[in-house]
Amino acid sequence: MTKATFAIVGAGVAAATAADTLRAGGFDGRLVMIGREADPPYNRPTLSKERLRHEISDQQTLMHPLEYYGSKEIELLLEHEVRRVNVQENAIEFSTGSALAYDRVLIATGGQLRYLTVPGGETQGVYYLRSLRDCRCLSDALGQRPRVLVVGTGFIGCEVAASARTVGCDVTLVGNSAPLAHALGAEFGDLYAHYHRAQGVEVRIGTSVERFEGTDRLKRAVLLDGTRVECDVAVIGVGVAPALEVLRNQPVSIENGILVDEFCQTSAPRVFAVGDVACSWNPRYATRIRVEHFDNAQNQAMVAAKAMLGPAEAYNPIPSFWSNQYSYNLQYRGYAPAWDSLAFRGNTRDASFSAFYLKGGAIAAVCSLNRYKENYTAQRLIGKHIERRLLEDDRINVKEIEV
Repeated sequence: MTKATFAIVGAGVAAATAADTLRAGGFDGRLVMIGREADPPYNRPTLSKERLRHEISDQQTLMHPLEYYGSKEIELLLEHEVRRVNVQENAIEFSTGSALAYDRVLIATGGQLRYLTVPGGETQGVYYLRSLRDCRCLSDALGQRPRVLVVGTGFIGCEVAASARTVGCDVTLVGNSAPLAHALGAEFGDLYAHYHRAQGVEVRIGTSVERFEGTDRLKRAVLLDGTRVECDVAVIGVGVAPALEVLRNQPVSIENGILVDEFCQTSAPRVFAVGDVACSWNPRYATRIRVEHFDNAQNQAMVAAKAMLGPAEAYNPIPSFWSNQYSYNLQYRGYAPAWDSLAFRGNTRDASFSAFYLKGGAIAAVCSLNRYKENYTAQRLIGKHIERRLLEDDRINVKEIEV
């Protein structure tokens, strides 16, 4: 009897985790992982932090050593461009014209960069950071201690700015909103603007780049407010979009990503999707959520792999993510696309505190700085109505608050 073929389109953390889970779950058929890049699956969060600062090597970023995949009989097809996943023919079509038939396929293509389309955007010295190859180039450039302009005040922009400053570069951080404010709110935006300025970063809010100037290589950026920033390196971090190209013109439901149920199943038979590319149904919140963070990609991939094998438990998480900048370790748990107010405990000046996001009197999320244990413990309060005075009184241990 011919054994089944399971294919994974993508070669990031979600793909590697799914492959591991399939083998651990007893799948003994053909298992093929397909990636566009030359590098095997690696830990992407390190690219804006430890690897960018040359604190770890390329080898240390990898999910597994290259030989691991052979030992698990995982066919790792690197530098392969998937033209289309033909869900009606159950086949993966490559740009070379060849095809691979599958019995189940998992789409784990992640996100694709949003580009800043301004004059001079292709000048030497303008960088984007998405791949390990990008990181190598940018890390080498930062080693020369250039003047650095970071465009974008989201997580990638802020982490790159922090890493560049940590290795000794003069850094200017520019964005339409305050650092992390788009995700965490105005209060956190003000705090992170203060934290970056305290480290010597020039933070300019409410503007962006109009054009880059330089003949042979980058010399300066002209901002929309008319000011000029002299810089040798510019790093663009204006977000990503779900990488949906492999399902173009296919009968698969797509809206802010590939729509999947709580078992990571798409609207097409035998087709699953996870990670940044998937907009999944979350029973806990009775809504669809697309999360662009490492934890989600890893945990969701485990559920998807089990569902590919047979009945599985629903993916029903409390979303979580983290960010490390300088000595500030941020941990977030919950789901708060909107909130009424924040309840703070601790001292924001000392960068040791937790903030509870309140919606309709209930806790929707908790975000902590340099309080990992408290953040972990506080997740049991999510969805509960707790007196504000108890949340704000730092003398009361969170684990002692009755629910």
